[in-house]
Amino acid sequence: MDSVCSITQAPGPADAPPADGSEIDTSNDGPGRWRLCLTEPTLTAVEHSAWCRWNADRTRVDEVSGVPTTGGSVDFDAWLSFTGSKFEVHLNDSATGLIASYAPLVAPNAATDPNRLGGTVPVDVALVVDPEAGSPAGAPLRVVGQMRWLCGEPPPPAWR
Repeated sequence: MDSVCSITQAPGPADAPPADGSEIDTSNDGPGRWRLCLTEPTLTAVEHSAWCRWNADRTRVDEVSGVPTTGGSVDFDAWLSFTGSKFEVHLNDSATGLIASYAPLVAPNAATDPNRLGGTVPVDVALVVDPEAGSPAGAPLRVVGQMRWLCGEPPPPAWR
């Protein structure tokens, strides 16, 4: 799986979040890449830009947000937080209208370097069921594989 799930492109300026002061504060976010390789429910691999959220001192990455990307008719995105020890995977199938969110049953166990610039997290996530709406029709109950990320340079320090 490692060679199949290797990131194929280094992060660069095209992977950076918008810096135009839009409705989302990206002042702590720098460019990155993410790759999702699934083995269940189907064999799928997608790669795209990631936004790497840095701590205030720009010494380590606190979050990785995989920008949505398409594999077949499905848009995939993912979010990994080291500060909250959380991980999510989202699927949006334009062919069926299916929208589903997935989260691990136990805290994610990411393999990373000390500054969290890159690494791998196993994907073994279960469907998050909305207590009011129930399960999305046709959504797989489990998604399995791995996610990799690689962060580029941090953004300039924020004004204090």
